[in-house]
Amino acid sequence: MAAYLVCLTSGGGIPLFTRSKGDLKPVSSLSLPFPVIGSLNAVHMFASNHGAELRSTTTDGSKVVWKDYLNSITLIIITSEDNADDCHLRKLLDNIFYSMVLLYGEDELANIKNLERFKREIKVSERHILNI
Repeated sequence: MAAYLVCLTSGGGIPLFTRSKGDLKPVSSLSLPFPVIGSLNAVHMFASNHGAELRSTTTDGSKVVWKDYLNSITLIIITSEDNADDCHLRKLLDNIFYSMVLLYGEDELANIKNLERFKREIKVSERHILNI
């Protein structure tokens, strides 16, 4: 399975990190282009602001699954398989988030005070624990 993983702040949609695995060809070496990340987050935020919860969507040849954590972090996974099971993808997102909790603590993730420092810190560890 080829996939992208995107981690954003829930409030502002600021990318914290992105990862890719498989035969995907990202525009830059390790990430999706910023407009794509922004568009994905905008769709999710629009639904939230109108009282709807957007959990997943399927496009021709891919599936996108969103999940918010602690009203602070949003994880998005984009797979190249449009028939992938939502339940398994959501569990994968949960496991990724819980690994972040183990490293940084729930309080730190719920209240990210210095965004740039957090992005630097997570960049060191994301290579080791957040392989999808």
